[in-house]
Amino acid sequence: MKIRKCKKSDIQELFKLDRLLEEHPWNRRSKENWIWKYFGKNPAGKSIFYIALQNSKILASFAAIPIHYNLSGKKILASHSISMMVHPKWQNRGLIKYVVEKVLEQLKKKKLPFVYGYPNNRAYNLHKDQFGYEDVFEQITYGVKKKNFLKKKFEFNQKNYKIKSINLFNKELDFFFHNEKKKFDISVFKSSKFLNWRYLSRPDHKYFCYGIYDYNKKLKAYFILKKYKDLYSTKTHIVDYLYNDQNKLELCKLIIEKSAELAFKKFNSNEITFWCNSDICMQRVIKLYAFSKLNSRKMIYKVLNKKYKKLKKKWFFTMGDTLEIY
Repeated sequence: MKIRKCKKSDIQELFKLDRLLEEHPWNRRSKENWIWKYFGKNPAGKSIFYIALQNSKILASFAAIPIHYNLSGKKILASHSISMMVHPKWQNRGLIKYVVEKVLEQLKKKKLPFVYGYPNNRAYNLHKDQFGYEDVFEQITYGVKKKNFLKKKFEFNQKNYKIKSINLFNKELDFFFHNEKKKFDISVFKSSKFLNWRYLSRPDHKYFCYGIYDYNKKLKAYFILKKYKDLYSTKTHIVDYLYNDQNKLELCKLIIEKSAELAFKKFNSNEITFWCNSDICMQRVIKLYAFSKLNSRKMIYKVLNKKYKKLKKKWFFTMGDTLEIY
């Protein structure tokens, strides 16, 4: 048995293990996705990725992807743990412990303050019981079906805004995020470099990015959509969004109205789903349109520096921040 850093040349074997463990046949990850995610041009740096092998066969894996975070207006470097996989014949035998310890050891060497994860139900207890992760918040998925969506009459003049497709995020987005980043205690640092890497350079899925501009042609909000097909339906995810706090009510309504228009008319979806954790304004607005709670799941993290123990408040987290199927 050998435990070492994952190489780009290991992708084919990793892909085999991923296929062996995957629970459903739709929206599968691709080899191109793995290369983009772990060996691509992430503006926060290179991933820490370890695997366990026996005779060149990969039996287990675990990774941490670096992510820049906004902490009360300050930019810090943290990481997202991901890709915990163990071959079925080696599960419940303690193998994953050695792989995870290697990754955590490297995170501590780099002095990263925390690592967060969004594990499936099977891996949740393992993260908490074996590796010291803690619950951060309950991530709620909200959704509304086309037949239940309540179109609202706007109390403001929509002509004051123009919605345009975004093919490349530029410094205008950086300036916009700079003015809005103190809205939440903690969130992913949404720079133009990050959004371009995360959404516009991802090779296996197409994202639809839109900006909302005022009459002075200034960016006041953005939102990003993704089509998703499963066994039963076609959905549209609002995977990311942000808006100007001075006009928050009307911008939240505009994001939802335009997302619904695109989802139900252009994309032929029958449902919209998204996350708006800690966003009180958006949570109030979606009730007007008959969104309801569909399910919930735990978001967890492991503190690597004790001064970051109090990060459990007002954590803004969108679907796209998981770096997974969304």
